[in-house]
Amino acid sequence: MDKIEEYQMVRCIVDTGSLTNAAHKLKLSRSAVSKRLSALEDRLGIKLIDRSTKSLAVTERGLLFYEKAREILESVSELEDLLSADNEQAGGRIHVSMPKALVQSQYMKKVSSFFRQYPQFKLDLTISDKLDNLIDQRIDFAVRIGTLEDSRLHAKKIGRANSIICASQLYIESAPTINSLGDVVNHTLLLPSYINLAKNPLWQYFKQLAHLEKSHMIDDASAIIALAKNGMGIAITLDVAAEEAINKGELVQLFPSLVMNTTDISLVYLSQRYLSKRSLLFKEFMTNDIL
Repeated sequence: MDKIEEYQMVRCIVDTGSLTNAAHKLKLSRSAVSKRLSALEDRLGIKLIDRSTKSLAVTERGLLFYEKAREILESVSELEDLLSADNEQAGGRIHVSMPKALVQSQYMKKVSSFFRQYPQFKLDLTISDKLDNLIDQRIDFAVRIGTLEDSRLHAKKIGRANSIICASQLYIESAPTINSLGDVVNHTLLLPSYINLAKNPLWQYFKQLAHLEKSHMIDDASAIIALAKNGMGIAITLDVAAEEAINKGELVQLFPSLVMNTTDISLVYLSQRYLSKRSLLFKEFMTNDIL
């Protein structure tokens, strides 16, 4: 078994989550995959995958092996693409993860524009507010709000998000007058439970003054916007989540000159060096002229 086959085997085991699934995909018996994995581990003198429990557990060294093997295999695939005479027309799928807060934003529109411009590529879209494990989920790119903490990942800033206060005209007309931030604390608030409000200065301000137990907590950005449009209360949300509703006049931004808690929006991906041609094309498209 040559090294490329070993790399493919380890990647397949990790991607599929079991020896049985990997064996089926590789068209081998489970015992053959197990023996080849053991032989590889013996040769390297390390444990790559812990098979002592019902579910597989990738060791720290095994994860490093997987990541490097994946880079090597992708570089081989990229080389084959470059040598292909019909490379410009080559298709493929791009797996993108987008947070709920950006579903109605310019960033989703940018994704749509890419796949309209390049119809030979197909989209696999995951909506998630968590920074998914890009390896386990096999995600090519994730658009994320906030600071990137995983040093194994790369991020390219593509925009900014600000915390804003907004409400429907219906609510503004029917509720007590709102002339200052101090007035807001006397109103019903719609607060996001899907982000870390502890680090939000706006949240800290209201926490000191408002009766937060009377506030509504919502774990979905689009739901906050929908409830605010229906006049249920004053929403604290991100400008990128509310921009469409504000542009349509469905919501009114209160205190538009107030700038608090600005955070970056980034395009996150696993490997800088070994992106496929379609991934490089998507990365360039998403990072071009959107700030």
